[in-house]
Amino acid sequence: MDKKKKNIIIIIIFLIVLAAGIFAGIRYYNGVKEYAYQTKIYYEDNFANEQNNNIKLINSDISDNNLKLAPGEKAKFEINFKNDGALTVDDFKITVKIPNHLKFTEDVQTKYEYVLDKGNNLVEFNIGKLESGGTGQIKISFETAFPLINGLFIESPKVRFDYYKESKFLNLKTNLTKDIPTINQKIIISSKPDFTTSVIKLSTLENIKDKDGNLKANKKDVIDLFVFVFNSGNMNAKNVNIKIKNLEKFKLAQPSDEIEIKNGEINITVPEIHTSGNKTLKFSIVANDDIENDYILNPQLIINYENKQIIKEADLKAKIELLPDFSKTKISLSDNNGGDTYSGDILNVNAVITNNGDISAKNVSVSLVLPDIIKTYTGESNWHFDGIKPGSSVNINTQLQVSDNISKDTVTSIKMLIKADNLENDFNISSNSIKIYYSKPFTGSSIPIVCLHGIEPFAAGRWETSNENFDYLCGTLKALGYQTITLNDLRNYIAFGKALPEKPIILTSDDGYQSIYINAFPILKKYGYKMTVFLIDGYIGNSEADRRLNDFDKNEKAVVTRPMLIWPEILAMANYGIEFSSHGVTHSYLNKMSLESAKNELMQSKADIEAHLKKPCIFVAWPHDGVTGELISLLPQIGYAGAVRYNGGVLDINNINLYNLPRVPLTNDIKASDYAALLRLQ
Repeated sequence: MDKKKKNIIIIIIFLIVLAAGIFAGIRYYNGVKEYAYQTKIYYEDNFANEQNNNIKLINSDISDNNLKLAPGEKAKFEINFKNDGALTVDDFKITVKIPNHLKFTEDVQTKYEYVLDKGNNLVEFNIGKLESGGTGQIKISFETAFPLINGLFIESPKVRFDYYKESKFLNLKTNLTKDIPTINQKIIISSKPDFTTSVIKLSTLENIKDKDGNLKANKKDVIDLFVFVFNSGNMNAKNVNIKIKNLEKFKLAQPSDEIEIKNGEINITVPEIHTSGNKTLKFSIVANDDIENDYILNPQLIINYENKQIIKEADLKAKIELLPDFSKTKISLSDNNGGDTYSGDILNVNAVITNNGDISAKNVSVSLVLPDIIKTYTGESNWHFDGIKPGSSVNINTQLQVSDNISKDTVTSIKMLIKADNLENDFNISSNSIKIYYSKPFTGSSIPIVCLHGIEPFAAGRWETSNENFDYLCGTLKALGYQTITLNDLRNYIAFGKALPEKPIILTSDDGYQSIYINAFPILKKYGYKMTVFLIDGYIGNSEADRRLNDFDKNEKAVVTRPMLIWPEILAMANYGIEFSSHGVTHSYLNKMSLESAKNELMQSKADIEAHLKKPCIFVAWPHDGVTGELISLLPQIGYAGAVRYNGGVLDINNINLYNLPRVPLTNDIKASDYAALLRLQ
């Protein structure tokens, strides 16, 4: 190769190398520039512009950057966001921290899904991917708590942006968090108590008004003051003072260590009354002795709170009238012969007319109101008095006669009608009731006394009787014309000559099982019958909560565990006419304990039953039929008039001993069809 060609080749190679170097340099420069740019946009804050990324209040009634809200009202917020960066963000979430005293209402205006985290008081909105320049908005509301104190400042919700950003150029990725600045507006609570709906009301037992609309009351009437102090505001009230005025002529019906009427006022302070809450007070008052006739009671309610005062007048006034009162008048009716009453008998009437009121009764007329089967006999049936002073009494005596046309046994009474010019209402006083007998007298020589225990739908054990068999017994007795009497009726027949029905029978039940009330009582009422129940009063509870079981027989194989009676059930049956007597306190063998211990148990049982029923308990059924002559000798000493054995057959009236009365036990192993023969029914 010649020199010229060689130089040309060298020049060409140089130019190629030079061009390659220039190209490489340009490329390097552009790469450095791109790296710097990518680094810048990767690390820049995508949500730095507060004009585009913020939270603000949007309630319409913001004044001077303050929003006043009453408890229960809503604070409304708007959250704005815009990706001001050059890179797309992903997995973008907006978390809102709910401030104290605000409650999320789910009144949300947005297209994004959200999750409420109640435990942490957070609401999280899932925005997802947000391209560069992408924007969005969330409208959210919170309800203020109820109640809240006036002037309370509530801070703004705190907003946080969480998002993911990646640069493939730099081969970098990261999760970022951005706290959005809180607003400079204030939420201030505006609240107050409100007692304007409070009321004071008057009430008496009858609530009768006079022609002027006043509540009518007499001197002895209890007047109830009902005070309803309602806080219908939106703020709790502390140290609320409540006064009831204009009570100068009254006193509390029941003295109290906590409340008093002083200088004509009741004055109390309640530490706090919550909003939507109330303080209900009831004061029962009566007039003082020096109250004047026709006095007008017009109480006033005054409520002081938060340097404010509410005054309320009572819904009614009360007019106090002083009246005569004959409610304590007594009238008694008795047979002139001192025994039972039959057709044609003479009746003695004795009345004590008493004015227990506060003012004299004027122009008083008194008359007897008689039923059809009683007529006048001797003496007056109408009387007149010019006046009867308060605290004074007038005695009246006269005689009446029973009519001859009595067709059945009848219980009756008479009434006394008392009128006076200044009485508000006439008084109608009833006498005691007497029984007038029609049925043929008892002329037989025997009376069956039936001995039963529990009455159950399905009898179990030897001592129980089924409902079916008990109903069969009562139905049989009714069909044969038998009438039930009590042991006290039998005693009155023996001791005082009281008449008995032609066919008497005595039904008794030992121990005091609940089944007597549940099962036997309805059957007795069905047939108009009564019964004598012997109670083990140590096993009788006062209520359902302390109802006992028949633990006294827990070692007896033939006895099923059953519940015992309670006193409310016994009282219900006693009011109907069921007789209750003693079966001891513990169902112990009285003949196996000391005489003194047995005496104490008999006395305690009698006292317990009489205290609960307010009636004499004069018969005993010996527990386990354990009896001795010494035990019988105790009975008259402690007030018992008689006693029954467990068995012994049908009672023979010609050889009766009230302290050793026999009975006929009807147990579960006896067929109902055999009852009539065992009881010698006719």
